[in-house]
Amino acid sequence: MNSSEPAAATGNGAAESLPAAVLRECRRLEGEIGERKQALKLLRPLAREGGLARPKDVARKAKALREFAAAEGRRGLQLDGLLRLVDEWDRDRANRLRRVLAQEIKTACDAAGIALRVVSKDGPIELRLSPLAVLLDLEKGRASLCFAKVVLEECAADAQQILKTWKRVKSELERPFDAPRFFAACRKAYLAALTASGGHDGDRVEILDILPQLALDMQERKFRANPVAKNFRSYGKAHFAYDVWRLRQAQGLTQNGLRVNFGVATGATPYQKERVVYLEGPDGQDGQFTLTVFYTKA
Repeated sequence: MNSSEPAAATGNGAAESLPAAVLRECRRLEGEIGERKQALKLLRPLAREGGLARPKDVARKAKALREFAAAEGRRGLQLDGLLRLVDEWDRDRANRLRRVLAQEIKTACDAAGIALRVVSKDGPIELRLSPLAVLLDLEKGRASLCFAKVVLEECAADAQQILKTWKRVKSELERPFDAPRFFAACRKAYLAALTASGGHDGDRVEILDILPQLALDMQERKFRANPVAKNFRSYGKAHFAYDVWRLRQAQGLTQNGLRVNFGVATGATPYQKERVVYLEGPDGQDGQFTLTVFYTKA
C-alpha cells in the first residue's frame, strides 16, 4: 500500500483513524507548499530584467536555488531544466552583458545625441561619453563615471542608469565658467602659495598647494554671503582639471601678458596619486599627470 494513502479502517480499531490520516496528509501537503514557496522566493529575483546588470547577485541566488533543489526529497520541484539554463547563463554572462550593453548604450547615446567612442575593449572596458570616461566592470555589473581619472560617481552597468548618471555628473562639472575669472583665481592662489613658501614669481608650486585657496575663490555668491557648509560646493581635482580643460578650449592660458603652465609629473611621481592631477587632452586623449603650476611672461 502507498504510504501516502490512508490506512483502511478495520473493525478492531487497530488501523489509523480517518482524522489522523487526513491530518498526516495535510501536514505533508503543507510541507510541500512551504518548499514551493521557498523555491518561488529564490526564483523571483532571476526573473527580474535588472538581474542582467548584477550578474554576481544573480549567480549567488542561482547557487542558493540549486542547493535548495538538490536537497533530498525535493526532486519533485522539477527545476533541473531551469537550473541547466541558469548554468549556461552564468558561463556566458560577461560576453552577453558586453553585447547587450554595447547595443543599448549605443542606441541610448544616439537617441540623446551624445558622442560615444570606445577607448578600450579589454578589462576594464572604457567608453568615452564626452566629456566623461565610463569604465565598465562586467563581473561586478558596475559602471564608474570619471573625469581626469577621478571616479565621480558609480551606478549599475545599465544603459539608462549610465546616461542618467552621466547627465547628473556632467551638470555638476559644468558650473558657470568665466575664463578671465578662473585665470585670475589661479594666479591669486599661486601668489598666496609663493608667499607662504617664501618663493619668487616664476617658481614652481605644487598644484595641491593652490587648490584650497582656489576652491574658496570659485565658490558661488551665496557662499561668500553666508559661508556655511550647506552653501559650499566641493571643488576637487576633477573640477580643477575640468576648468583647466575649459580654459584651454577658450584659448585662455595666456592673459594680461602672462601664461599659466603646468609641470608634467616625471619619474615615480605619477604613481603618487595623492600629489598629482591628470589634465585631460582634447576629448580625453593625450592627457598628462601634472604636479606643478607656474607662470611665465607671454
